[in-house]
Amino acid sequence: MLTIAYYRGALDEYREHPVVRKLVNKVRNCDYVVAPIADNRMFQIINSFIAGEITDEQCKHCLAATNLGNQYVFTSEKAARKLKILERSYISSNEREHYKGLRAEDSKLGDDKVKLARRQYRGKGKYIDDILT
Repeated sequence: MLTIAYYRGALDEYREHPVVRKLVNKVRNCDYVVAPIADNRMFQIINSFIAGEITDEQCKHCLAATNLGNQYVFTSEKAARKLKILERSYISSNEREHYKGLRAEDSKLGDDKVKLARRQYRGKGKYIDDILT
C-alpha cells in the first residue's frame, strides 16, 4: 500500500520516513515487481488510508475484496531485455462488450465487499499517522 502510494505521489509528507525509504530502496533493487493491478478503485481505497479515513487493516481487507489480479512491472534494462512476446490475441467488439459487462458486475460486487470490509475491520489496525510518526 505504502509503496504504491509513494510511486503515485501520495506520500510526499512522509517521503523521507525510514519505513518509506526502506520500501522504496527495496523496489529500486529489483529487476521486476509483481503487484496488484493499480486501478481507480485501488487508488480510492489507498487514498482513504493516506487521508486517515481508514486503518491499515481496513485498507488491506478492502484491497483484497476488490480482486484486482496482478500486474508485472519491469524496472531494469536487464529485465526488459529478457521479455519475450509469446502470443498475441485479438478480441472482437462483441467480446470486448461482453468482458466490459463482466468487469462491471465484478466491480459492483467488489464495491459491496469493500463496504463490508470497512465496517467489519472498523477500529482494527493503525492509521497512517500511527505508522509513520
